Amino acid sequence: MRKDKKISTVSEYVAAAPKSSQKMIKQLRTIVKSLAPKAEEVISYHMPLYKYKGRLVYFGAYEEYWAIYILPKDKTLAKEIEPYKKAKSTVHFSVDKPLPVGLVKKIIKARVKENESKSNKK
Repeated sequence: MRKDKKISTVSEYVAAAPKSSQKMIKQLRTIVKSLAPKAEEVISYHMPLYKYKGRLVYFGAYEEYWAIYILPKDKTLAKEIEPYKKAKSTVHFSVDKPLPVGLVKKIIKARVKENESKSNKK
């Protein structure tokens, strides 16, 4: 995604995203909204951010891949995430392959659980 464009909403971000990533990020947006319906959608660091009891998940759309930023600390998903992992807290998914819906749902659910747990300790 080009950072020189002034994007102020997630809908604008999706509309301005590379065509190759749009289908996947629309699906991702639907998944996040269904699993975290109280999450607030904002733009932060030129990307969509979902906030629910703290930062839940960011995503980015690019020409050849799309990415999720902020991964769960839960190590039970490590093997499933590993083929996609690009950095400590980032996974990249190819636009040439179908969205791994099951894995994405597990990531979002784990992040919701972590944020709720962290919030309950305060």
